Amino acid sequence: MALELTYTHELGFNMENVYAKITNVSFENSITNLSEVISVHYRVDLFKNENARKRVSDGGEGESPFFGRTYIMSLDKATTDNQYNLLKQCYINLKTQTGFSGAIDK
Repeated sequence: MALELTYTHELGFNMENVYAKITNVSFENSITNLSEVISVHYRVDLFKNENARKRVSDGGEGESPFFGRTYIMSLDKATTDNQYNLLKQCYINLKTQTGFSGAIDK
């Protein structure tokens, strides 16, 4: 699972076919106003393309990401198809973040 997108660099230029991969997910349970809240923290790393993400032993370039960022969302506990797939929920949430709305599933 990953996303492919056109990334707009902070210096103003666009990078085509950037590969966005969630590389870490954790969650935290807390009680707020007598109800349980589950916050999910996930990190997404950006690579220049899919081949840059692949290990050298798998025929890829094995490069490090050029950018990474952590996002926070609330866990969807509703009775939907996605409630049991935390990683899928993270990718759905990532597509709502600035710069990721046009990303396609890989």
